[in-house]
Amino acid sequence: MKKIYIGIDPGFSGGIVRIGITDNNQATILDKMPMPLLSASGKKLLDLHSIHRIFEGWIENSPANTEFIIEEVGSMPKQGLSSTFRFGYFAGALEGIVSTFAVPFTFVRPQAWMKVCFQDIPKTSEVPSRIFCQRRYPYESFLATGRSKIAHDGMTDACAIAHYLYLK
Repeated sequence: MKKIYIGIDPGFSGGIVRIGITDNNQATILDKMPMPLLSASGKKLLDLHSIHRIFEGWIENSPANTEFIIEEVGSMPKQGLSSTFRFGYFAGALEGIVSTFAVPFTFVRPQAWMKVCFQDIPKTSEVPSRIFCQRRYPYESFLATGRSKIAHDGMTDACAIAHYLYLK
């Protein structure tokens, strides 16, 4: 692959997608997954060790060609202080993991990647990232599990975020 972009949608319902750019400048999905989680004392947590191992495996053969992009987080309307803090904490933990690999990474505000990726999608669409992924990667399944009936929003957002970096 000429270039590899890893898009991260942080949070419990987030996702991670790795796309590769072929020699003829075509984007193709190499890997995708919901955000790895674990449960401790009845609380959901990001599985930071698994995330680190996954990233390590993805970049070990081509660190010079790999770039990460993480969605910038902020508070959302009607979100409590505790959940806002946890969301920011998880984004910071992901930034820490990515920074250990000494590869380029950037943050992107949701409005920036959405403006680029969703420009041809009606604003009334409920989940535009699903539509974007169906159009751009029609042969890919974004189901979180074999039992899932609808695409995983975190994976479709992470895919659009990685694709944004490709277009940038």
